[in-house]
Amino acid sequence: MLEATGNVQMAIDRWLLEQHYSGKHSPTLRFYTWSPPAISLGYHQLQFPESWQYLTWQGQKLDLVRRSTGGRAMLHQGDLTYAV
Repeated sequence: MLEATGNVQMAIDRWLLEQHYSGKHSPTLRFYTWSPPAISLGYHQLQFPESWQYLTWQGQKLDLVRRSTGGRAMLHQGDLTYAV
């Protein structure tokens, strides 16, 4: 299981999806955690409060990243995330 920043986690998800689409990688089930905590925005979520850019959790600035999938904003703090 990999613990990394939101940007790293989303980059890995995108890379795995691109590899699968190109036929270079089989479908993958991946589990990971977030450090520091992050808010991930859904692919089509174009608007969010400007103040979200300044949110903190226990003194750490929250990462604000975009997922390649839909849905609304999700807080990732202490959770186990999976991607298929």
